Amino acid sequence: MSDVTKKPWFSKTLVINGLTLAASLLAVAQGSELIAEYPRTAAAIGATLAAVNIALRFVTSLPVSF
Repeated sequence: MSDVTKKPWFSKTLVINGLTLAASLLAVAQGSELIAEYPRTAAAIGATLAAVNIALRFVTSLPVSF
């Protein structure tokens, strides 16, 4: 195993998760009616983000280190 690591801000997985968290918090904070009006779309977006995170996990080659 290699001692090579990368900084968290270079991790595609962490960046996508951070953006997802920010978008989710903004939607909740503003009381987004879109989620209430389009629950299937909201669920599809969540499922798509989960799939992207799984895919990123498979292409990740280096561990993250601070």
